[in-house]
Amino acid sequence: MIRIGRKATASIAMTAIASVLAATAGPLRAAEEAAKPRSPRLIDFRTCAKPEYPKADLRAEHVGMVTVLFLVAPDGTVKDSKIARSSGYEGLDQAARTALAACRFAPAGAMTDAATWLPIQYVWSIDGVGGAGAAPMSPGTQEQAFLWAARVLARYRYRPEVQTSNASAPVLDRYLKALDPDRMLFTRSDIANLEPQREQLAGNGDSKQLAAAFAMFDQMFARRMAMMAWTGDALRGPLSALDGNAPGPRPADAPWPASDAERQALWRQRAADAVRSLRNAGSSDKDIVATLTRRNDNQLARLRALSRRDAFELFMNAYVSAFDPHGAYFAPPGPAPSRVEAPGRVGVGLTLKKQGEWVTAYEMVGDGPAWRSGQLHVGDRIVGVAQGAGQPVTDVVGWDLSDVVALMRGLPGSTVVLSVSPANAPAGSAPRSVALVRNPVSGHANARHAAAKLEVLDRSGVDYRIAVVTIPAFYEDFAAKRAGVSDYASMTRDVAGLLASMKAQHADAVLLDMRRNGGGSFADAVDFAGLFLPGAPVAQQRELDTNVNVKFAPAGTPAWDGPLAVLIDERSAAATEIFAAAMQDHGRGLVMGDPSVGRTSVQTMISLDRFAPNRSEHYGTLKMTVAQAYRVSGKTFEQAGIIPDIGIPGVPDSSGIAHQLAFPAVPIKPVEFSPRGELKAVMPVLSRRHETRTAADTSYQAMLRARTRPSGNDGTADADIARVQLGEALQVVGDQIELLRTGATAGQ
Repeated sequence: MIRIGRKATASIAMTAIASVLAATAGPLRAAEEAAKPRSPRLIDFRTCAKPEYPKADLRAEHVGMVTVLFLVAPDGTVKDSKIARSSGYEGLDQAARTALAACRFAPAGAMTDAATWLPIQYVWSIDGVGGAGAAPMSPGTQEQAFLWAARVLARYRYRPEVQTSNASAPVLDRYLKALDPDRMLFTRSDIANLEPQREQLAGNGDSKQLAAAFAMFDQMFARRMAMMAWTGDALRGPLSALDGNAPGPRPADAPWPASDAERQALWRQRAADAVRSLRNAGSSDKDIVATLTRRNDNQLARLRALSRRDAFELFMNAYVSAFDPHGAYFAPPGPAPSRVEAPGRVGVGLTLKKQGEWVTAYEMVGDGPAWRSGQLHVGDRIVGVAQGAGQPVTDVVGWDLSDVVALMRGLPGSTVVLSVSPANAPAGSAPRSVALVRNPVSGHANARHAAAKLEVLDRSGVDYRIAVVTIPAFYEDFAAKRAGVSDYASMTRDVAGLLASMKAQHADAVLLDMRRNGGGSFADAVDFAGLFLPGAPVAQQRELDTNVNVKFAPAGTPAWDGPLAVLIDERSAAATEIFAAAMQDHGRGLVMGDPSVGRTSVQTMISLDRFAPNRSEHYGTLKMTVAQAYRVSGKTFEQAGIIPDIGIPGVPDSSGIAHQLAFPAVPIKPVEFSPRGELKAVMPVLSRRHETRTAADTSYQAMLRARTRPSGNDGTADADIARVQLGEALQVVGDQIELLRTGATAGQ
């Protein structure tokens, strides 16, 4: 970073991104070749004037890029200059242009004898500005937050094997994935040039690491600006230039582009995919150009609004996750938004996450419309929002999360229609529409309350009454519990009440539907197991110091002691897996469905503010893994998940979070316990009946075929898959009741 100006309230740093290009190159070519190595002596920055930046344009922690054209004489003096492409802040651009026009360029040498227009691109950043609205984390505060996060990770994070050196931590790889997730900004030569910084980036938390990280962020910024500029120029040309056959989806680990030409080909493909997607959705060429131009302009505006705070958070999360795969960093709250929202507006119970230019579904919270619809999944891309059926769709690609959230919120009872591109949809496919009725999300943020209904299964004139208890999340109102409220919300308490109600209705068996249940705390799972296995060992917890603690369910009388089954899928995780594993190991319950996520980490939240010198300094919060969960059998479910006793495929997971190896899948010593044997005795018969029945079931076979197709426009497909999966699970429970009643064995 070359500093060319400093004021009392701010320091402005400018970097020559693309020095002098060929005399025939225009601003667009300059943008395409941003960050190409050039001679450092083309401009003598010692001769530049001190810029005078208008105070009104100084925004804390702000970054931008401006392209300036200089008319350079053969002797290196600047005869004229003008702005070719603005950063969006005219005052800053003009101040920089005026100051740089005083610079002396190197003698022309190989240039022509006549004065030549030369395009220069600069990235400028404002390190800090005092006054109202300033970012809450100064550079010094960021350095201290980084230092303490690194120290806490080094001392307290869970690591099953001693890590002798930080150099092996993939900080550089994680950071590059965050900066350029689609691998269309950096080239292979860029990556080779960054490789020597691998060890430094994985250090113990110092200012040099942050400086290197910020420099990489600036390089990403320049490249993304160049891509936006290329896209804008392409949209001003004939749309037919973007036509062509789709090459198929590009894998996440595809090689980095080998050259500028290959990188530009990826930019073209990105634009072509967007054109094809809108065409498939029925848009005219005129509307396509208008939509994509508006989208590109919005992304440019948001790119210009990126700050040092954004760079810091991005790097911190890459650093933390490199040492703790399930860890995360949460910066202290920023300045309050200027938007004032009308009272009474509600959403649809959907948490969003920004991934590159896309706004994606991260979590469905509460028992809200998003979760109840069954049509949204983690990783789905929200590409548009309409205020009701038949209303215009606002394209939100590239928008800030807060703006998308504001657009999705409205009056209770009103409808919002989301244009959704599934995470696993082929490039260029048309998005599907998901209509949701806005309603307040009840209870705690994660309180998707348990519910129960009685399903009657007719078997040759004999009715089997099966209580289906849906448990979409673990929840407990800790604040009410601490305050002594007698009827505080708790999943375990609620399910106990539901089981009592089902017993009163003479249920023959209980099926716990725990599909899409991402879990909760370790203690929640142990307490919940007590409803079916009171006083029994439920799981083991391996601590940082390698000590292993056995966790026992609360003693007492079982809330249900009859036939039990658990239905899971590829999104069932953490506490759900602990519970399902305990039921399976003890032989207490039949587990059905898909293999679960395979996540064994036990985590905690640590406020870094405790290390701040005073209450006005805020360092943020660290989410960190402190232990690993194991089955009572000593086996691990890391990566593999819980393997069902009876496999019944359901809705496939498209988020990519399932079956990842975060920690070693090494077994430990088992706990002494005595499993029940009645389920083991009937399991072969259950399996044979299931296989025979599903082979002849045309609906089931159609469901299997539907699972292999990419997600399309029909939002009911997943709901149909889930319905068929539940239907077969009920049939298996019917077999379970019958076989346990008749005392059937494996030989029958």
